[in-house]
Amino acid sequence: MSMEKFVVERSEAEIIRKHPSWVLVYGRRKTGKTFMLKNFLNWKTYITVSRGLNILVEEKGRETKIVELRKLPSIVEESLRRNEVVVVDEFQRLPEDFWDIFASYHPKGKLILAGSSLSIVEKVFSRRSPLLGLLLPLRIDLVKPSDVLRSLTSIGLTPREAVEWGVIVRDPWIIPHVNLRGNVQSQIAKLLPLLVESSISLIGEVFRDEERLLTKTYEAILYSIASGSWRLEEVAREIYQKGIVEYPRLEYASSYVDRLVKMGLVERIPLYKSRARIYLKLRSHLMSIALGIGEKTGLTEYLQPVFNVEEAVRFMYGLELQFFVGEALAEAKNLRRAYTILPKDRGDIDVVLLDRKNRPVMAIEVKSSAPKKLDVESLREEARQIGVFETAIFTLKEVAKQELFGVEIITPRKLIDMLKQSRTEKERRTVGFYKDEMGRIRKIEK
Repeated sequence: MSMEKFVVERSEAEIIRKHPSWVLVYGRRKTGKTFMLKNFLNWKTYITVSRGLNILVEEKGRETKIVELRKLPSIVEESLRRNEVVVVDEFQRLPEDFWDIFASYHPKGKLILAGSSLSIVEKVFSRRSPLLGLLLPLRIDLVKPSDVLRSLTSIGLTPREAVEWGVIVRDPWIIPHVNLRGNVQSQIAKLLPLLVESSISLIGEVFRDEERLLTKTYEAILYSIASGSWRLEEVAREIYQKGIVEYPRLEYASSYVDRLVKMGLVERIPLYKSRARIYLKLRSHLMSIALGIGEKTGLTEYLQPVFNVEEAVRFMYGLELQFFVGEALAEAKNLRRAYTILPKDRGDIDVVLLDRKNRPVMAIEVKSSAPKKLDVESLREEARQIGVFETAIFTLKEVAKQELFGVEIITPRKLIDMLKQSRTEKERRTVGFYKDEMGRIRKIEK
């Protein structure tokens, strides 16, 4: 089954549709913002600002036209006066003088501004911005686990296939390049040179959007994390040993990591009851696999692989599956995802779910095969060490029993059912959305 026509429906579109006023949609490049806006919103006028400040105007039922920059305000105003939905994509390329003009149109119609630059978004919500308080901010990240699994099962994939493919299809840009008739890991191995090159290009585009240079420091930190250096101390030491910085200072490395997190390239996963507090990894599962293997095999330097790529893909994919399942379970149970690395190299616990007060609720092991009694005993012992007494095992293999050896078993089918139920409950409770004083999206619930 080809994925060329496969479309992931996104719950963020519903937030935009339900919000009665203006919206700012932002997030790093290649997360599917433009596709979502064009295909899932009932807009009347769609405006795209090119890098050369050419204005492309699309209107429903009419041919796309290119207009001069000076004509943009009147086009936006006319549509808003008719109480229509107007989208301005890549708005960060416009001169900031246009912000005052747009602000004067508020609250007419529904204006949706979309951009790929974090720095511009920060300016929009600065105290001096004329747009401050006029827009609901909505960040577009990787596709949510619930959205990608719902979309994959809707085209006939089994629950297991949906989970396996969901790990990489969260990055929408990969969709035209893969085919569901093959094995996920085999296709990753086959496409690895393309994935490495595309990931490198994407990083360059993200930095260009931020009007920042992709310096050796940023690049070295990304490759360090992709290669498995998850402690900030390790990252600081590595960039020092490579001669990129003069001193292995934590605060120096931390400031760079902070920016990479804000750009959507790196994420911090909380560690529960571990010596370190944070586990660093690349946010994108696909990028993590590509750059992690590419760095070790030499593909990032366009050299020939020096070891078994398929074996490396299996290992890296297994790690990313673990984090994907953890995020899906956290979404299904409305809890926070954490990870635990046990002391004295005694292993780890793949997923620890925390409540809003950071109290542990459940410890979960992620496995590809059916769990054995030894797996259950090991998980219980490891969970007791960190004070967690409710345990579960997620397994890709569909098993009939909901419990095995006294522990809850979560299969792909059960995970998808949990996400559906959670989504239904949230939709039933949610009346609308609003922006709090910190600019965060909040739900209006019954």
